[in-house]
Order: sequence, then C-alpha cells, then structure tokens
Amino acid sequence: PIIWMGSLAVKNLSLYTQAALRLSKAIFLDGTTTADELKECCGWQKSDPRTLPTICQIPDTDDAWCEMVVTLLQTPAPFLPAQIEHDLREKRLPFLGGGSRRVCHLLGDSGLCVKFYWQLQDLKPTAHHTVRREIERYAHHRKRNTSCQEFDYFQSILLKKPVTISTIFPEIVDVVYLPSYGWGLIETFIANADGSPAIHFPEYLQKHRTDASVYNALVQKLNALCELFCNYAIHFYDFQNVLVVLDAEGKTDLKIADFEPQERQLIPLERFFSCLLRKKIYRRYRRTFVTSNLPFGIESH
Repeated sequence: PIIWMGSLAVKNLSLYTQAALRLSKAIFLDGTTTADELKECCGWQKSDPRTLPTICQIPDTDDAWCEMVVTLLQTPAPFLPAQIEHDLREKRLPFLGGGSRRVCHLLGDSGLCVKFYWQLQDLKPTAHHTVRREIERYAHHRKRNTSCQEFDYFQSILLKKPVTISTIFPEIVDVVYLPSYGWGLIETFIANADGSPAIHFPEYLQKHRTDASVYNALVQKLNALCELFCNYAIHFYDFQNVLVVLDAEGKTDLKIADFEPQERQLIPLERFFSCLLRKKIYRRYRRTFVTSNLPFGIESH
C-alpha cells in the first residue's frame, strides 16, 4: 500500500525526508537501520538532486538526517490515501468546486483540500471528448496528469523565481495517488481570516462595482500580478482562478489555487518567445474582464 505523509507532518523537511514521503511502502526503523540504508530505501542520489521535487535544506550530518526521518515516521499522518479514497467514494468530503477536468473537496477541518480528475461517470454530458480522453489516458500517468504537471511546475517556480512569488500559491502543495482516482493534489485550503472560502476575483469585483476605491485598488493588484507573471515568465493564463482573500482587518490579498501551466497547443511557442508569452498572459487577463462584463476601472463620483 502507498503510505502518504506529505509535508504536513514536519515543516522544513530535508530532501532526504521528502524522498521518504514518496516511498511505495512504509519504512520501519528497528534501531539497527543505518543512515545509508535509509537513503538507499528512499532512492535518493546525492549526486543528482534533481531526482527530488521539493526544495529543502539537507542536514549536514547523517545523525541529523536520521533524526528528521524518525520524527517524520513517528508523527501520525493527518490523512492516509486509503482514508481519502474511502471518504471520496462515500461522498463524505465537502464539495468545494470543480472545473472542466478536476474537482476539489475539503478534507474535514484540517485546512486542506484535495483535487483529482472527475470520475468519468460524474462528468457533465456536455464535457468535450478531449477531456474524457485525457482523464482516461492520464489519470494514472505521473508525467501527463494535470495535477502532477501543476506540482512539478510549482516546484520549478520555487527553485528559479523570487521567494515572494511563492506566497501567491498555497502554503502546502503535494501530490497524492489513489488507486481508484489516479494522481491528485493535496494542498492548503485558501480561506479568509474568518474561515469562509475565498472568492474568485470577478465575483468580488461584481460585488464592489459601486465602490470605486475598493474596485480600483483590486484592479491595481491584479495588474501588478499580471506584470509579475510576465516579468518572470510564469505560464499562468486562467485568471478566473485568482482568489481574493480577506484578512481580519478586511484587507485583500491575491492567491492562486488552480494552476495549469501546460499549454495544450501542438507547438507552444510561448515557451520559447517571451514576447509571445507576455501577449498571451495579457490577452487572457483582458478576456477575463470582458467575459465577466467587468470594466478595467471605475470613475469616482
């Protein structure tokens, strides 16, 4: 059985520990297991750090690394895949929302949510045949699954981009595999300070169309976010997935919970030409306003 413990058990996990999370079987410490044996079990090659997906600090000594692994393994996992799969099948997890390909559920009161492809029988009759084909082919495919691509690209952002960009995304993002559902994502549930779900920015702007100061202030933040993506070549196009989060004082912040960076055209020229990437980002950004019937600014009266 696949045992998933994720980055929920211990914060600031080492690369070795991150490798241990992705074992296809549990590691048992009997007091005689050496550090080298544990590293071998984890499949971690120190000469090739690219084999691990998460950026963490590697402990300086074997003892420090062993201590972290022991701490991890002694910490009860908040959710095991078998439990998540059972609750999904029994429809016990609160429904948060769904797109054309994936559906999101809340994991109890843990502050986490989980996203998987729709089950084929749950797709709308109007679902495009390419969506059905993708789910059939790639639900269990580690490289082509949308959730895995989102996770891998998110890790590359953490590695190559400024630290401030990571604050836009959920604090916890990790992959999880369920035999009946395939690969999915488990991540921090983005909510307001009072615990209510954050709302998409078009909905927030619609509610504040009569308040020019609030409306224009958020549009300025959206403009800055769009420019940030352009400057650092981040392939984000689904601006309807930008969430507005309210803190305890009512101030707004922007977060992104759904991120599909994989272009679907045959030859994605945006990967190679930054000018085309900038044009596509701004085109999609403006389209979100147009389709939502929102102005780009409101005059004060």
